[in-house]
Amino acid sequence: MLVLGEGRAVGNLGNAYTAIGQYEEAVKYHKRRLQIAEEADDLVRLQLKERKKKEKKKKKKKKKRR
Repeated sequence: MLVLGEGRAVGNLGNAYTAIGQYEEAVKYHKRRLQIAEEADDLVRLQLKERKKKEKKKKKKKKKRR
């Protein structure tokens, strides 16, 4: 489950490790940040798909009433 702001926080940790020269540790955090971004994008797409389904159902109901 994603937590609001988690991606930003993980990215900031990656930046901090980069700033102090711990590049291997930084890469771990930046990879996790990318994973979080991909998961968030998947969730947004799923939500949009569900919203469109609901809108279609509403339109069908309105047409049946007429």
